[in-house]
Amino acid sequence: MGTSSSSNGPGANVPMVPPWVPPLSPPDEADGTPATPEVPAQPDAPLAPAGRFFSTRLNLGRFGASGGRDNLTRGVGNYFKSGYGGGGTAARRFGGTARSAGALLGALSGGAGAARTPEHDALEAAVQAGVGTEQIINVLIEAISPVDGTQDAEANRKALADSLSELVTQNPNADFLNLTPEQLNHLMALFVANDVFMRFSLDVGKAILEHAPSIPTGLSRIKEAKDYIREVVIAQFNKHLAAGTPPTKARMVSIVSSALRDAIEVFEGYAS
Repeated sequence: MGTSSSSNGPGANVPMVPPWVPPLSPPDEADGTPATPEVPAQPDAPLAPAGRFFSTRLNLGRFGASGGRDNLTRGVGNYFKSGYGGGGTAARRFGGTARSAGALLGALSGGAGAARTPEHDALEAAVQAGVGTEQIINVLIEAISPVDGTQDAEANRKALADSLSELVTQNPNADFLNLTPEQLNHLMALFVANDVFMRFSLDVGKAILEHAPSIPTGLSRIKEAKDYIREVVIAQFNKHLAAGTPPTKARMVSIVSSALRDAIEVFEGYAS
């Protein structure tokens, strides 16, 4: 369920948005890179206060112990509001999600009319080599989110693997170089939602499992949390996707950025 590396979450007196997280804004349309990559991504991120996840763990622990939708929604709401500063700060924490979504689109669409991307070239080479679906998925993961020692990369890679595998399960004959618009949009929504859940799970999923009366119950409640987070994020993603033209790589980053801000606002509405 993605909780094997779950911890007690980041501590106090560290930036709410780590310096390695890219800005929550579209990359340059021409090449998909930030205009000034040498500048630290989050120089003005506020420092986290003591007990930032206390209310989150309290509510998620109650949810793990006895269930209850209210406990879950309050726990998730507090995760974004107090755990990551709420509002724009919480959304900025997921800048890597938006950037990876743009890279995923570039890999699968060749840039949607823009310049070819290295991710697309890697995918095309794997498909032409005739490797199996599992290897193609691995190639995409390595091209989009190489291992860098951070938990963000761990979450990103697991979200990519889960989303691509789910697409294949639902569409066994899917052609990664020629996905239908419906398949591509559904995959993008899945990835964004799964990546948000993976970050949540790594930070505070332990609070649910530790208080559950049994392992099966704990895993069931983790899945319920995943379903809830996915439901909200996918709904906001689809709303923004429907509002515009077929996305380019840069527009996808913008769509995800806006969807994340709105989803976090929905979650915060249930914070205690």
